Amino acid sequence: MPYCKIMLCTDGSEFAVGAERVALALAKKCQAELIGYSVVEWNEELFSQLPQHIESRMSALKVYHEELKKKLIEQEIAYKYIIDLKEEPVFAIVEQAEKQNVDLIVMGRHGRRGLLKLLIGSVTQGVLAHTKKHVCVAPRTASPKGGPVLVPVDGSESSKKAAEFSLMLGERYKPERLIFLHVVHPGTDTQKAEVLIDQYIEKAKEKGILSEKMILSGVSYEVICNTADKVDADFIVMGKRGLTGLKKIVIGSTSEKVAGLTNRAVIVVQ
Repeated sequence: MPYCKIMLCTDGSEFAVGAERVALALAKKCQAELIGYSVVEWNEELFSQLPQHIESRMSALKVYHEELKKKLIEQEIAYKYIIDLKEEPVFAIVEQAEKQNVDLIVMGRHGRRGLLKLLIGSVTQGVLAHTKKHVCVAPRTASPKGGPVLVPVDGSESSKKAAEFSLMLGERYKPERLIFLHVVHPGTDTQKAEVLIDQYIEKAKEKGILSEKMILSGVSYEVICNTADKVDADFIVMGKRGLTGLKKIVIGSTSEKVAGLTNRAVIVVQ
């Protein structure tokens, strides 16, 4: 059942406010434990010249987490936090997620270290490439309010996993409805798409979850992003297929483009 334990990765910057809202919404509605995790990047040369810089960052993060903890206590959400000093933030996050046995990692789209030329930021992209955990990529505008969850499906194994995950999420998060979307090329016969989506509509019905199907034509990532805005979706749930690592960056993948361009939180299912 999603989620028993959620890890919020935050650097306390403006880019993390959306991730914070998303993590809190999921933790509250899914009755999950929330773990805050921050990494201060260790740089020996910088530390030797400006040791107070790292100390200042560590102190600032502690203040941030303590304030967040107070807010969560008022909402009856279990919270603990960890602040690490590591050379490689990506692998620190991946390792900590395994160590804490979390079910979901929630991250902002860009952090202080983020390479802004990338769609989703270098740290977030690196975590997506290396972790075995589900990851929620949240832009700073993300603000879930119990609205629909958009689930693009195309018949691939990764989209099947995403669809099954969305059904579990529907039981716990209780969104307004699940919207199963299949994007086809203009002029394509939609019969196969109808059959594909109907199986998930039926499964949702069996679980008592309101659902809807959409079959639209166009460029996949554009249709997905536009539809998410049109229906005011809380989340887009997608498979990991096509997401790439730090060294080989393929900007053409649908999942990566959606995660980088949408105003909605995107849950990437492993």
